[in-house]
Amino acid sequence: MVAGYDTSSVLITFMVRLLANDPDVYAAMVHGKYDDVLVRFAEQEEIAKSKAIGEPLTWRVALETLRIFPPVFGGFRKALKDIEFGGYLIPKGWLRFLTLMTWHLLFLHLVLNSEFKFLQIFWAANMTQRDESIFPESMKFDPSRFDHNITSIPPYCFVAFGAGPRICPG
Repeated sequence: MVAGYDTSSVLITFMVRLLANDPDVYAAMVHGKYDDVLVRFAEQEEIAKSKAIGEPLTWRVALETLRIFPPVFGGFRKALKDIEFGGYLIPKGWLRFLTLMTWHLLFLHLVLNSEFKFLQIFWAANMTQRDESIFPESMKFDPSRFDHNITSIPPYCFVAFGAGPRICPG
């Protein structure tokens, strides 16, 4: 049941935090929403859900929030083919664990040179989405990253809810 509400609450919590720290984006979002709501109330009694959440700036703020603070930390996978990473070979079929941040190569070295075969490869959404080569100034809250078509982002680089056949269906 956690998946039913936890991911939404994580998004909303961090979205409020980021907007509180960036009054310009907050003002632009609120001003745009307020004007739009007034027009819609004048035209009809009820705002359609799809229109209420489909505003461009609100959507960009949500995507940028998910990029910085993905609600899903990552997941475990089995190597489907030989992979070379950081000068180490991870053979097909191995269930190994790749850790995060700056100490990942040290830990990888320790794991690859040990007899532990029960660990899996771990992919971390926040490490992919904070990669400076993909998202310059990756720790900066910048909803304008998503002004243009999101398809310009390379495949599997925005993985807030996973990717491929195992992407979160919700």
